[in-house]
Amino acid sequence: MENFNPVKERFRVHSLINEGGCEQGMDTEITLPEYFPDIVKILKCYVTPVIGSHSAEGERVSADGMITVKIVYAGEENRLYSYDTGNPFSCFCDIGSVNEESIVFPKASVQSVSCRAVSQRKFELHTTVKINFKAYKTLDTEVVTGVEGCGAEEKTALVSVKNSVKMIEKNISLVESVDIDDGKPSVSRLIKTHGAAVINEVKIIPNKMMVKGEVMAKSVYCGDESPGGFFIQPNSMPFNEIIEVQGLKETDNCDIAIRTVNIETAVKSKLNGDMRTLDHNIKMTFHINAEEVRELNCVTDAYSTEYDMNLERTAVDTVKSSENLFENFIAKGSVGMSDTAISGVSDVTCVECTKNVSVSDGCLFIRGKIYADIIYTSGDG
Repeated sequence: MENFNPVKERFRVHSLINEGGCEQGMDTEITLPEYFPDIVKILKCYVTPVIGSHSAEGERVSADGMITVKIVYAGEENRLYSYDTGNPFSCFCDIGSVNEESIVFPKASVQSVSCRAVSQRKFELHTTVKINFKAYKTLDTEVVTGVEGCGAEEKTALVSVKNSVKMIEKNISLVESVDIDDGKPSVSRLIKTHGAAVINEVKIIPNKMMVKGEVMAKSVYCGDESPGGFFIQPNSMPFNEIIEVQGLKETDNCDIAIRTVNIETAVKSKLNGDMRTLDHNIKMTFHINAEEVRELNCVTDAYSTEYDMNLERTAVDTVKSSENLFENFIAKGSVGMSDTAISGVSDVTCVECTKNVSVSDGCLFIRGKIYADIIYTSGDG
């Protein structure tokens, strides 16, 4: 009997094998240091979980990090103050079989926050942070691209498949010192700093990718002791990072996103003693998924002119990329404050952004919501 020889092409895919999560609570009472003024009203409590490290062994995945808390409150004469604290956390969960070859990504999110003043010197804080884990495995997949021998006849179709190159997360740190703009007062009290990072350019070279972008930070501070004396110091800090991705080629497609941005800011004095320098310590997490799109002539049907032939089929995901979208969008909106007369807006902070993506009639639709905190001065101060 003539030998029957199927011709096969192999490619790799990253498949989600397990996922799970665990919760970490923080229930505590916080007493203000003596040099902080009394509490009149709590305005906002910001909770930010930051994952420092994670590991996987057997069926267990774990993560360690820090829950940072910033409490913004009003003191006497409506003066604004902030108090920072933090608490380390360590949590784990069982998500099934993982090993050293598994790719595990943790993601932290705030589930609930409750903060109230129990006295003029003490806060009561209750918060819950959830750590979600996703474990991926690299699977080798084969498709038949031809058959030879035994009088085989075939029908083929040209399809595109994604060959996974690398899926990684990379932590990036950026330290930058900026001065308060001329014409603005020196810093008396730093209330908060918040910001976001955008990617402006990605260039791929063998085994590396160059990522250029900027972190846009905004610091809210008090410059004098008069009520309502708030000032905004915006800063744009560029970054240019080279990230090693073994196996990467110039023709590969790379999906890169900045998952988290955490900014810690300290106020430093100039040589003359004026508090006019802001030291930003920025930590970002890049999520990178590099793939090679391969065109394959796959056998979709076959028969033999000499023998009976049985075909077994297995579903394989295919893809057709029409366009790579790399664009920044500006969202605009308005908020009505019918019950309050506003004399000034000190700051607007985006605290959360939700989105969903759909395709209809050949168009890509991105819809979502932006949740923002607004610090404003009412008509009576």
